[in-house]
Amino acid sequence: MLAGFMKQGDTALNARLYRALYRIRRVEEEIARVYPTDKIKSPVHLSIGQEGVAVGACEALEPHDVVFGSYRGHAMYLAKGGDLRRMIAELYGKVDGCARGKGGSMHLVDVARGVMGTSTVVATTIPNAVGYAYAIKLRRERRVVVSFLGDGATEEGVFHESLNFAALKKLPILFVCENNRYAIHTHQRQRQATEDICGRVRTHGMPTERIEQNDVLALHGAARRFVGSMREGAGPAFTLSAFASARRRVAGRRATR
Repeated sequence: MLAGFMKQGDTALNARLYRALYRIRRVEEEIARVYPTDKIKSPVHLSIGQEGVAVGACEALEPHDVVFGSYRGHAMYLAKGGDLRRMIAELYGKVDGCARGKGGSMHLVDVARGVMGTSTVVATTIPNAVGYAYAIKLRRERRVVVSFLGDGATEEGVFHESLNFAALKKLPILFVCENNRYAIHTHQRQRQATEDICGRVRTHGMPTERIEQNDVLALHGAARRFVGSMREGAGPAFTLSAFASARRRVAGRRATR
């Protein structure tokens, strides 16, 4: 995740990326430490090992841009500037949490910071993100939307419907797929006849870029290029970060992938 830093000349960018990566990792390590005590009143889905996706993409955004995410949303929420204290309060079910203690880890929101929400139901925020991008287009605003999703979401019908509409209307939306190879406990090869997600996306007439592992600099570079083009009316794009398929255990329990 950090290997490319020594080759990058932008010291200020490096510092911002490193700080964001380190902060998210430490927050989630603490969540994993506390979780077995049952003080956290919500199931959690950690982003440990995948932080570079959210950090790289969000660093390419402006404060007025917005993001939508999946139930694995801690990294996205924090990378976009979501309030950490309110996020932790939400995990504990407190009324001063970002969803007033009613949503938990899988329903994080901070509209003031451009975090429009996450959802426990796979793929449900994708059409919400497309609708928001359509509103931006109709209002002729120079803003963009980023929709974060997992590889499991690419098997849902609404994913393809959303891509088709976004491409048809040339909407300013970047789809960011975190492909950790698993949907719950089922490996990608057991769910998809071909594992070429980018190839399927290109059939919708949309540019794609595949990035190996957690290369935050490559992720940031791709996001910056695509977002810059969108502000000039280029239409949607898709990036995929491919991770190794190793399973993780979190807080003494098998992680939900």
